Amino acid sequence: MARQEGYGVSGSVAQRNNNPGNLMSPPGGTWAGQVGVDSKGFAVFSSADAGWTALDKDISANADLSLSQFIAKYAPSSENNTAAYIANVSNWTGADPNQSVADIVAGNVPTVATDMTPDLSTVSTAGLDLSGLGNWWQSLADSWGVDPTLLGVGAALVGVGLVWMAARD
Repeated sequence: MARQEGYGVSGSVAQRNNNPGNLMSPPGGTWAGQVGVDSKGFAVFSSADAGWTALDKDISANADLSLSQFIAKYAPSSENNTAAYIANVSNWTGADPNQSVADIVAGNVPTVATDMTPDLSTVSTAGLDLSGLGNWWQSLADSWGVDPTLLGVGAALVGVGLVWMAARD
């Protein structure tokens, strides 16, 4: 969703506002870490971490919806090309638009590898000892409270986004 919203693209609303989901304020309140609202009504966060946490909470609060239902709620057709948004997120993640958000977050996406934890045993390291990196990956996932597979998917998406941005320049 962050990719669709333009997060990581220099100058985008999502990037400027530390708001990877281009979230609006929740009804009757603000998100933790929200420091304001921009001229278009998007929440402005104190840090990218605060923006990611808010997006995670929004996704978790809607976990009972299908991907299509969630995106239709999140990015209504009155403001977005919702069909294209659904198609993009589905294609990028390998998730079926009819799958529940909870199922997708749990990593039950058939086209995504079941284990995205990096296998560094085949990487040429030019003499560097990277033997503990796999354990580091697991501990990072544990400290963030996420499945290492999802962390791997996120890292892969960030990598694809960085390649895409580099190719544009």
